[in-house]
Amino acid sequence: FEQIRTVGLSEAMPRRIIRGLPCPSFLKEEGLERFRDVEVFDDDVIVSSLPKGGTTWVAEILFQLTGGIRDDGSSAERDEMNNSPSSLLYPEMLDTEPGVVGLPAGPPIHKVATWDTIFGKPRPRVVSTHLYGKEYLPRQLVDPQGKGKLILVLRNLKDVMISNHFFFGEPKDGWLGNEHGIGSVARFLSTDLETCSPYGNYMQIVKANDALHQSLAPTGRVLVLYYEAMKEDLGREVDRMASFLNLPLTPHKREAMLAQSSFEGMKTAMGAHGLRGEHIKANIMRKGQIGDWRNHLDEATWARFDKVYEDILGGVPLAEPLRPYQ
Repeated sequence: FEQIRTVGLSEAMPRRIIRGLPCPSFLKEEGLERFRDVEVFDDDVIVSSLPKGGTTWVAEILFQLTGGIRDDGSSAERDEMNNSPSSLLYPEMLDTEPGVVGLPAGPPIHKVATWDTIFGKPRPRVVSTHLYGKEYLPRQLVDPQGKGKLILVLRNLKDVMISNHFFFGEPKDGWLGNEHGIGSVARFLSTDLETCSPYGNYMQIVKANDALHQSLAPTGRVLVLYYEAMKEDLGREVDRMASFLNLPLTPHKREAMLAQSSFEGMKTAMGAHGLRGEHIKANIMRKGQIGDWRNHLDEATWARFDKVYEDILGGVPLAEPLRPYQ
């Protein structure tokens, strides 16, 4: 790893850059490195998604598919250390030694968590991450001759920007910037490692995942999920996930999954489980709408957004299905 640099983005957000990655405050260097070199098994499922791009929703559905809901439609007992959203962990959060894991503005996700909290679980292991592309995901996964299955989750980037802006409350520098920083719009559109969003410019992330998708598509080991498609026909997308993972889906299980995976069903279930229940309901699952971006900002700002989007993602196949929604 290259030397870690720390720069100021705003009063509330110091910035570390590790191996070209603009790091969120919770990222652990050891977790980033170990995830890159982790041993991957054929039945591993790794979900790569943008922050506020449908991560928790997809994680809950995968939890249900892999044992959270039984074939008869009944719910299995939740364990705080499983892959349910009430205990969602990312490999980049973790190191070898036990420690409290959580986001700066929220309660701990676990009292104690280590690398084995994720990778010591019974197979099939389902792992969610905001890391992406050939450079940051596990080598054995991104190799066309490798192992494991990859699920890429995408959502229209205007709604992603809105949702990130309100995550844990509005930032001090607002939409357009002030004495505290450059503002959410400039941060989201920036391609400068020192001023862009944590993990990087989201449009460039989509482009990096497009290259990875093209590399892995012939292997049958990659599935793309679009948030908007899930909202429009959840049953169809659940069937696609089950088929991709070669998991049986009885009518009773499917019916229970669709009930529990609705937006309101998710908020109810997650509020009743885990250390972060009320926090999740208030922040992680805020609205879940398609097109909420139309309720914010003016035409000139969105035209500025569209220009950057076209410059980076014009002609990128993975981004094309997003166009009707933004």
